[in-house]
Amino acid sequence: MNPRVTKPVGHIALAFSREDEHRLTDRTMAGIALEYLERMGIKDTQALVVRHFDKERIRDYNRITIGTREQMDILLEKLREFL
Repeated sequence: MNPRVTKPVGHIALAFSREDEHRLTDRTMAGIALEYLERMGIKDTQALVVRHFDKERIRDYNRITIGTREQMDILLEKLREFL
């Protein structure tokens, strides 16, 4: 790892079939992202879920960025309120 990197993060892209586009509401995709984090054992960290639409090659992806425990707890609490 680069020694100048003091706070590394991970980026995960979840891709979905265009056939499922009609079923992929924001709520559904957020739920899938939260379930993915749980199943992968990603906890005690921050996550940011973003849905992209503007480019054809990435329009049906969720991006999850991971950071600190306190920030992740707040985010997951807010996402669960949304779901």
